[in-house]
Amino acid sequence: MAKLTLTNLDEPIKTKAIQLRRQHTLKLPDAIIAATALTLKVPLFSNDLRLNRLSDLDCRQLKMFD
Repeated sequence: MAKLTLTNLDEPIKTKAIQLRRQHTLKLPDAIIAATALTLKVPLFSNDLRLNRLSDLDCRQLKMFD
């Protein structure tokens, strides 16, 4: 069974999101998503090529089915 955990947008995530926006010119939603994954030390599943280029982010691509 899959498990989902909700988290609040706390100060460490906000700080990291601001840093990512400045360094990589990410849009705010992308910066918040990446910052959350980095702060919680969890992989991010995304096909967004910009997020895949963040070296310290464990970004995993999703396989698309036809």
